[in-house]
Amino acid sequence: MDNIFSGLSLIIVIGAVVSVFMRWLRQPLMIGYIITGIIVGPAVLHITKSPDTLTVFGEIGIALLLFIIGLGMNPRVAREVGKPSIITALAHMSITGTVGWCVLVLLGLSHGAAVFVAIGLTINSTIVALKLLSDKKEQGRLHGKLTVGVLVVEDIIAAVLLLFIASAHDGQWLSFGPLIELAFKVALVGVAMYLLNKEVLPRVQKIVASDQELLFLTAIAIGLGSAALMAKIGLS
Repeated sequence: MDNIFSGLSLIIVIGAVVSVFMRWLRQPLMIGYIITGIIVGPAVLHITKSPDTLTVFGEIGIALLLFIIGLGMNPRVAREVGKPSIITALAHMSITGTVGWCVLVLLGLSHGAAVFVAIGLTINSTIVALKLLSDKKEQGRLHGKLTVGVLVVEDIIAAVLLLFIASAHDGQWLSFGPLIELAFKVALVGVAMYLLNKEVLPRVQKIVASDQELLFLTAIAIGLGSAALMAKIGLS
């Protein structure tokens, strides 16, 4: 189906039907989303034949999903579970990575290849975990807060590891330039977000809060705009 509007409409309809069925079965909606992807993908209906269109659909969906989940997250939670999250994340990644590397070497992989695969084994799916916590209304409970904290720490560690992997050439690690650049970007974005949250967004909220349509449009603009900005500067 080459018509983007028709394809998107059909995907939404199928997603809604499958999600209702999953809800009737009392299963997480995330399972319904995955099944919908299989149905509309090349394996079954092959609704859209353009890889670019699929990529756009996926990026918009992930951005909106993370934005909605982020609305229910409280930055103050980091103070409560910061230390346990760091310890748990480091222990999990160290144990999983070491055991995975040993098993992979025993299976015949080279030491270098085993390192890359072992790193992949240590990384959890943040989107899936956050969505499941959100569906079960458990983000505010202790185990939910700890899970979110661990996922954030693991994502930071994974980003650093991926930088080193990307800079590897002929088995030699290059300079710390990419890592310094990432730290600078993160610090710059953090300061910008803090200033926006303190100075700009409260004033915008006063203007748009009285109109639900305008509030919805502004929220979508903030969510997708932030995602586009992060992708533009290499933090997506």
